[in-house]
Amino acid sequence: MSKAAVALYGYQETIKLTDYKPAPVKEPVKPKVLEQPKIDTSIPRMMTIRGIANETGLSEFSVRKMVKEGKIPCVKVGAKHLINYSKVCDLINQGLLG
Repeated sequence: MSKAAVALYGYQETIKLTDYKPAPVKEPVKPKVLEQPKIDTSIPRMMTIRGIANETGLSEFSVRKMVKEGKIPCVKVGAKHLINYSKVCDLINQGLLG
C-alpha cells in the first residue's frame, strides 16, 4: 500500500491512502413549491358599438338602443361606450339579444 506525506506549515504526517473516507453524499433538498391561488388574468376584449355591430351582425342602431336601455353592459370612456365582446356573445347565445 502506498503512503503519502502531507506537509502543512512545517508539520509532516504520514497517512495511508486507504484511511481516506469521502464525506457522505447528502440528497439535494428540493424547494417547497407553494400553491398560488389561481387568478383569471385574461383581459376582456372590449369593443366600441361599431365594432360590436360589425362582429355580431347587429345594426349599430340596435346596439346603441340596447346600450341605452341597459340590456348590454358597457363602460363609458369619454364619449365612447366600450362593450365586453364575450359577454355580448353570451347574451346572444342565451337568446336575450337579437
